[in-house]
Amino acid sequence: MADIHQLPSHSPWISEQLPPLSAAWAGQPGNQDEDVILLRQRWLNEQLTQQDTELKHVRDISVRVGTFNVNGQDPKESLRPWLCPPDTTTATSDLIVLGFQELDLSTEALLISTTTLREDIWCEALMRDLAELGEEYVKLTSKQLVGVLIVVLIRRPILPLLAPSGVASSSAGVGILGTMGNKGGVALRLQLLDTTLVFMNAHLAASAHAVPPPDPNQTQPVFIGRGPIPMDAVVDRRNADYISLTDFNYRIDLLDDEIRAFIEDPTDKDYTTLLKFDQLKVQQHFGKAFGGMIEGPIRFKPCAFLNQEAHTKKDITGTPSGFAGIFCWLSLNHACRRRPAWTDRILYQTARGKDKTVRLVEDSYQSYPAISLSDHKPVSADFIVQVEEMDRGLAETRMKQLIKNLGRLPLEEDVPRIRLSDDFIDFVGVRYLKPLIRELKIQNIGFITAYWRIIPLENGGPLHPDWVTIHPTSGVLLPGDSVAITITTSITNGIAAELNAGNKKLEDIVILRAIRGKDTFLPINGTWTRTCLAYSPTALVRLPGPVRTSTVLKSAQLPPEKASSSPRELMRLINWLMKNSIEFDDLFEKPGDTNIVDQIVEALDTGDEFPFDEKTPDHGVALAFASALLLFLEEMPEPVIPYGLYAQCALTSSREQAYELNGNFQILDTLPGLNANMWISITAFLHYFCQQDRRAKDADATRKIARIFAEVLWFDSMTMPLANRLSPLTRVGFLMFFITPH
Repeated sequence: MADIHQLPSHSPWISEQLPPLSAAWAGQPGNQDEDVILLRQRWLNEQLTQQDTELKHVRDISVRVGTFNVNGQDPKESLRPWLCPPDTTTATSDLIVLGFQELDLSTEALLISTTTLREDIWCEALMRDLAELGEEYVKLTSKQLVGVLIVVLIRRPILPLLAPSGVASSSAGVGILGTMGNKGGVALRLQLLDTTLVFMNAHLAASAHAVPPPDPNQTQPVFIGRGPIPMDAVVDRRNADYISLTDFNYRIDLLDDEIRAFIEDPTDKDYTTLLKFDQLKVQQHFGKAFGGMIEGPIRFKPCAFLNQEAHTKKDITGTPSGFAGIFCWLSLNHACRRRPAWTDRILYQTARGKDKTVRLVEDSYQSYPAISLSDHKPVSADFIVQVEEMDRGLAETRMKQLIKNLGRLPLEEDVPRIRLSDDFIDFVGVRYLKPLIRELKIQNIGFITAYWRIIPLENGGPLHPDWVTIHPTSGVLLPGDSVAITITTSITNGIAAELNAGNKKLEDIVILRAIRGKDTFLPINGTWTRTCLAYSPTALVRLPGPVRTSTVLKSAQLPPEKASSSPRELMRLINWLMKNSIEFDDLFEKPGDTNIVDQIVEALDTGDEFPFDEKTPDHGVALAFASALLLFLEEMPEPVIPYGLYAQCALTSSREQAYELNGNFQILDTLPGLNANMWISITAFLHYFCQQDRRAKDADATRKIARIFAEVLWFDSMTMPLANRLSPLTRVGFLMFFITPH
């Protein structure tokens, strides 16, 4: 799509989106003049933002947003459930913004379309349904690109909030000349007082593996307005609230039968497993698409799709009819259905990262499976949006004062002078999963404004070590002013594993540069507190004692023949649970108190006795021990079942094979001795836990335990090819062979 992110601001004191600082490193100053200008602009924006409450008057409006791939169908049934907020019988939203995809699938429309016939049909149906709900709306604007349409309906009392020339639109196609085909996107920009709202509707191409996903960090639609708005104007992302109502066409990276099994799994009603394989969630997690955009919690089923031929032959019950319907019913025509997926989604992003300018109404993100006119199901969400009105006179006065405070741009002979509160930063007792925070104060002790930034040691290098985060990394200091930099430890699993093994030290340098001044080299050191978490089991069993009291020197390790058969930490957890917690039915299903979990892990690390009374079982302590066991397994650098044996697990199709009863399948014999001992200890405990009378009578209870432990006994390496990974359904099934009561 073309860019949609910046219109010249109606507020002259707000700058356009700023580029990053110039490339600079130790010995390389970069473009200091440009850096000073950029830092001044950032500082002005930040100062004005901090004064928002004084400069702006705020009111809330309600916005209902919906997306619906109608598959070329006409609105033959009521859309009222989609138009109303939950638990209401009237449409009360100030704005209703609806996105449609595949509005017109005719051959003529796919080539080129200028008619609004399909739009008119749908808008008439919407207005008719809204009128029946007792609310008077007017159509404010719309934008269509072939089969993609976005419509904004507004209540009359809200119209006065619309700024002059406050509506603009944009579109981008992916077909020939950007106008042909049914994939593409449209966007609308609304200016309500001094608040900019951008609504984007797109129908993206399927097969995320074949086509790199679109990234709104790099693509922003250009707006064409109905007023005097420049054609190349875009909206600064920091000054607009974004809501995307789109058929993303992202899928779930599991087989069709597995997806359907998890949809109907009564032990996974919140779709935890499926969401871990949702392509959009995965892309966002790794920063590959839609960075900074937020989605509400998904509590509705993925949509199951029919192919076009089958869907167009539906009878009035919504079931495919005729020959295609028979084949669907027999599940023989696999082309008749596609994998269920959450293709239709609503994402949003707030202005300048403010978390209150757009608020998703709790539990409003819903799907409407009862509406059956398309194989897709409509989705909606309700938002509360802050509409701001700027006191322009006061803002301009404040801006002039801020510019005066900054003073002139520095000259060549101007040398800033800054002082740090510490000569070094020392983190004592760095722990895994327990961030430590230190503050470093930077003070301007000179007579001119100082501009500072943190630079890498070499070109392209990181600004700071991988085991800490630093905020902020640049800034402006007026004479006499100071700022506190926050330095926080951030130990990942991989870093913790290296530290536990003695392969890494917490000793690094951070370079703080006063632009046109000196570089200050700040040592950052830390002392690592070793832990059994993120510790290789192979190394754990060769320690002569607890991790905290043992050295990492290889000379101090036990020889292989004297190594423990299983990590003592694992066995301590299992033994405690066997003795003290079997009576509690909700073990592993509810999280334990983190403070108690910390005490348990500390006792494992030091070898001390657990500080709990074992004579009187305590529910909270039992939950914490269950959480500690899951944590220990989850944080291991490698899974209990080695990656190379995943394929053998997939071939296990019966309990007999799992237990080697037929003599020709030896999964346990194939495991390394340590892994086999760990597997037997864990599954024996789970089998005992699941065969208690209360749980043995509930088939779902065992499956729920299997699903929970399947996520920690196997896990995928980031470098592992997708084809070599073990599906979650296969993991659960394999584990069930070992723990199901019999």
